[in-house]
Amino acid sequence: MLIPKLTTLASASHQENVLQSTTNSGSGNLFAANSFNTGGGSITFVTGHERKELEDRCLRGLFQTNPLDDLRSIQKAKSKLEGTCEWLLLREEYKNWVSGDGPWLLQLEGAPGIGKTVLATFLVNELTRRAETTPDMTFAYFFCDNKHEARKTATSILRGLIWQLLRRHEDLFEHILLDFKSQKDRLFENFEALWRILSNMLRDPKSGHVFLLIDALDECEEKSREGLIDSLELLANEASDDCKVLIISRPGHDKRNKLDEISTCIRVDTGKINQDLSNFISSRVEDISRRKNWLPTLKEDVQMVLNEKAQGTFLWVSLVVKDLERTKKHEVRQKLEALPTGLNEMYDRILSGIGSKQAQDALFVLQCIIAARRPLTTSELATAFILGARESKANELPSEDKVDEFREIHTICGDIVYLDVDNKTVNLIHQSAKDYLLTDKSKPRETQRQYAVVHDSANCLLFRVCWAYLSMKEFDHGNEIIGRDSDNELYPQFFAKDMKKKYSFLQYASEEWTEHAVAAYPAIVENLVGFDWSVLDDTPNLRDAWLIEASEMGQIEVVEQLLNKGADLESKDVSGCTPLSLAADQGNQVVVQLLLEKSADLEVKEHSRNQTPLALAVENGHQAVVQLLLEKGAELEAKDNMGRTALWLAVQKGHQKETGLYGVIVGRTEWTYGGSKATPRERCWARD
Repeated sequence: MLIPKLTTLASASHQENVLQSTTNSGSGNLFAANSFNTGGGSITFVTGHERKELEDRCLRGLFQTNPLDDLRSIQKAKSKLEGTCEWLLLREEYKNWVSGDGPWLLQLEGAPGIGKTVLATFLVNELTRRAETTPDMTFAYFFCDNKHEARKTATSILRGLIWQLLRRHEDLFEHILLDFKSQKDRLFENFEALWRILSNMLRDPKSGHVFLLIDALDECEEKSREGLIDSLELLANEASDDCKVLIISRPGHDKRNKLDEISTCIRVDTGKINQDLSNFISSRVEDISRRKNWLPTLKEDVQMVLNEKAQGTFLWVSLVVKDLERTKKHEVRQKLEALPTGLNEMYDRILSGIGSKQAQDALFVLQCIIAARRPLTTSELATAFILGARESKANELPSEDKVDEFREIHTICGDIVYLDVDNKTVNLIHQSAKDYLLTDKSKPRETQRQYAVVHDSANCLLFRVCWAYLSMKEFDHGNEIIGRDSDNELYPQFFAKDMKKKYSFLQYASEEWTEHAVAAYPAIVENLVGFDWSVLDDTPNLRDAWLIEASEMGQIEVVEQLLNKGADLESKDVSGCTPLSLAADQGNQVVVQLLLEKSADLEVKEHSRNQTPLALAVENGHQAVVQLLLEKGAELEAKDNMGRTALWLAVQKGHQKETGLYGVIVGRTEWTYGGSKATPRERCWARD
């Protein structure tokens, strides 16, 4: 990735504070050993301080989000009534799971809005208390949330769980430090390595009896979720009473068939939560009745109707109550007679209340909220709205007064969005609202069609907003966002806090614009002619950074357009990779072919291992790309920083003699060994 996230620095700072407040501060023998064996090798430290420093760096690298902060945030947004959720502790499935008598994996499934997240927070508190009073019990948890990049992938889940286990048991560092020392931060994006590390930790007696809870697994990105589920299946073959996993999700997604055979499932339905829901309704209606001075008969009628029509959905009740709070006393009964059935009808009603003059603006806001890589602040959303939905002066940033004028623009969407008052971010009310809005336009519901959001189009919208912002004259048309050194290497510019405060959309736009560009690809391709490519004319550094990103992702149509607009095909990212290097590394054959036709440098070497595009393609097994590079004259004898040629890499990777990569390379190689023609393996043996 070309642009390291500024939030990474913020996370590291927060992690430093967490470490200072939670790490064992004793001066005993915690780090007395100067070496340890990791099973796959060993690390020797000059001092205990050196080891501690490596451990702290490892924790900082792992850190993305503090589950305790996430728990508190959820509890603040979704408060639990005293006495609710207790029914779960009495279920035989749960009692068997927690005692070790039942299957190691327990699933808790329920429909949208039925209160699963509140149940999750209840269980986290319950299991935390149990771990605090039970010797040799360790508990870790993770709340998935597809609104937050740090909480929506399988690697994030593993990082969060490993981070917690390491903070609780410092002896478990032996399972990760060797990998961290060799791979550094690359380790934290490697799912297979992280799973291996977590599995080894779970098998280690030093971790004790481990209980893991993962909430809202259905909000984890589908592809990475599938990998996690497959890994959980493998873990089932090794599971023992020392490891227990609890997964909370909606029913009906890909995990169900795979996990049902190895788990016990509690399905949360209206029959199980009716008493909790009734208590919730009584509490909310009592509160509104007191504040609005309702008569007892009106209060009782409202309670009765809500109990009859709630269908076990806490969210539906919350939205109805919110609407009743704005309703005049004499109109309450009229509202009760026309209550929507279910969440989709509720969302229909909310959006139908948007005036026709505000419909386009509301759709813009909803697109921004859905496409945003993290929840946008009111200032960020206001800025995006001014740049994207309102005519703004060319090359001039919106003034602070103008941003303030639109700071409440989200309110036009009604109750389908809400403002988090703690961090001033705008969010959809629930995952089910996102599902509703992302439903395709062919659906019969008129309101749903009118406000349907297409994900790649929404990303295209935010990409263009980010680009417009970053290309302003205040940022020297992007040159103060991305710099370029004498080696044609593009690098991210970092900004002082006062600058980020002054320019409220700067951090988001500079960190996320490439992600939106990649995600917008289908929409851009669909509208190649209509897309305004003139935005590239005065932004060479941004343009070339986009070329690098598009080449790595194999987005051939964008690569072609960028080259036609003068993009420099020899520009490099911070690791010294050119577009050709990245396309070869990823096996993007059509992009490689286009770049070669444009005479891209075949022998440029990236920084980390000093490898050419040919070496990168060989190491990753991309035979068709290797063939293309060799046909264009790529140097076979070029060596990386370990002295390895392309042939050496092919042999090292185990490609079979005279087939595949091995055969392609050998066909272009002639040399002798011991006075006669040698085989490639003999040459490698000779080097050994």
